[in-house]
Amino acid sequence: MKMRTILSGLLVTILATALFGCSVMSGSRSADTYASDAATTAKVKANLARNDMVPATQVTVNTDKGIVQLSGFVRTKAQADEAEKVALNTEGVKSVKNDLVTYKEAHGKSLKDRTARKLTYSNN
Repeated sequence: MKMRTILSGLLVTILATALFGCSVMSGSRSADTYASDAATTAKVKANLARNDMVPATQVTVNTDKGIVQLSGFVRTKAQADEAEKVALNTEGVKSVKNDLVTYKEAHGKSLKDRTARKLTYSNN
């Protein structure tokens, strides 16, 4: 009985390991690639945080096979361009997809215009 329980447990463990291994590979990212992408993401975030021009807390960084995607909101196009430049100059980055959006692009008006309009409405 003990031997049967041990063999059953061993079989379940082998099957679970095989299924997990296949699921990692079916996503076309190996564990090494995932770890490398995670390290690249961390390097890009650290470099963005060191740059005074880029609001690093507003920028999301994702990496897939060395391709970095930047997303989030920034105040100006210059900040978006600077974030892209910083990412491109980071070790491990093959290319950058810059999906950063300025507040003006997102809302049709600048943040200053929106704030002024709200203050005007609240004073009437």
